[in-house]
Amino acid sequence: NIKVRSEYEGSKTYFLNTAGKYDIIHLATHAFYWPHKIKDDGTYDIVPVMQRTGIVFSNSEYDVYYSSDNPSGTCFANEISNVDLSNVKLVVLSACETAQGELGNDGTIVGIQRALKQAGVGSIIMSLKEVDSETTLLFMELFYSNFSLGYTAREAFRMAQKGMLDNISDDWKYFIFLD
Repeated sequence: NIKVRSEYEGSKTYFLNTAGKYDIIHLATHAFYWPHKIKDDGTYDIVPVMQRTGIVFSNSEYDVYYSSDNPSGTCFANEISNVDLSNVKLVVLSACETAQGELGNDGTIVGIQRALKQAGVGSIIMSLKEVDSETTLLFMELFYSNFSLGYTAREAFRMAQKGMLDNISDDWKYFIFLD
């Protein structure tokens, strides 16, 4: 049962209010991670990483920093981590750099993937770098074709990787699977 969301149904508000109802969520949009900024005096801008990484939803400004007094349509990692997504078995992030983040004190990456795991998501497909749209489309078609045949998400992911070996672009290599 596939539902395409755009306009209001593709908004951050709609996502935060309804995402927990689904087994599988596929987000085809823009995402970002901003490293610390170095100020003129050589010190770092101290904005937590969960407020410097996010997903850009429909009808939103491309805000790069979270602000509680200026709500935006960009969904930041700190907001995602507070949503109950424990019913969601798989999130597919068909967006650039969704696996980016910073190394946390516990040795794991802090970013969108940490937020999704904190929210209760089972598995995540995400990207380490920018991936061109044509390669992404082909990779996702292979993945979903195999997944719809009854293979597990991990098996379908591996099969899509193998199916992409002869592709001219090697961007598909930047997609990773996280349990």
